[in-house]
Amino acid sequence: MTVNVCGDLRLSSLARIGFRNEGRASDFSLNVAGPNVAFSHGTDVTAIVRAPNARLRLGALQRLRGQFIANAVTSGPKVEMTCETTSPHCRSVTTTTIPKPSTTTTTIRVTTTTTLPKATATAEICGNCVDDDGDGLTDFEDPACCADRQIFPMAIDTGRIRPHRRTSLLGLKSLLAAQGLSDVNPLREDVFLQIRAARGDEVFCAKVPASRFVAKRPGVFRFRDRKHIVGTARGIDRLAVGIARNGSVRFRAFARHAEFTSPRDRPLTVTVSFRNPLAAEGGNRCSTAQDLQTNRRGALRVP
Repeated sequence: MTVNVCGDLRLSSLARIGFRNEGRASDFSLNVAGPNVAFSHGTDVTAIVRAPNARLRLGALQRLRGQFIANAVTSGPKVEMTCETTSPHCRSVTTTTIPKPSTTTTTIRVTTTTTLPKATATAEICGNCVDDDGDGLTDFEDPACCADRQIFPMAIDTGRIRPHRRTSLLGLKSLLAAQGLSDVNPLREDVFLQIRAARGDEVFCAKVPASRFVAKRPGVFRFRDRKHIVGTARGIDRLAVGIARNGSVRFRAFARHAEFTSPRDRPLTVTVSFRNPLAAEGGNRCSTAQDLQTNRRGALRVP
């Protein structure tokens, strides 16, 4: 069984996830797209939980069994995490269980269980605007999130980046792909806009969640946020994706105060990406334009 949750997930005390007949963890899958997952006191979980964008908060659980994928994990006391011994990611360790104190005697019972080893930040997590593996490439600039076969060349129609103190005026109109990208759907896929300066760190990474898009007419998807309620949009006022009948895909973005300051003395790389948070990373699609320059007025120039 598979359950998809578009927002956050919070389970109250003594809740159960899984089957009562002690089925395997792989029998129940839970996909969470929101940024927060919280399991309260006494929760009994036997499942595969995929929440790649979320912080997983664990209370004082009775049992946590299965596979759990999250951006970060925090836990309370007395959390028992077990997994099937057939998994190559499991290892056998020895833990100590201390029962409640007694007025007469205190007994310590040593048991052996199978636990998940601590995660190491060696793999790139797609969609969090962080260079997790430290290779200088963030999210969809990294082949782990967008391989060569998933990348389309972008053609810039018009563009402008004009820095003003700590923000920038940003305007971009481009052709993401003439063919091969027409099956993207911003109603199901988050849309990302990344800008990087050559020989430097990424200067801008914005995410517009699929839940914030509106389909104005067939093939036209728009996002508007003049009050800047969506923090991950990083100041973008409006963004649109248009899919024509001939299969071409166009992109527009505008921000009066985008949350970055663009360096004028170095070439820029612009990347627009589509990612379904409930699907595998192999379904990501990206479009990129490189070696863009800005003139004194901030207009983008294509070499």
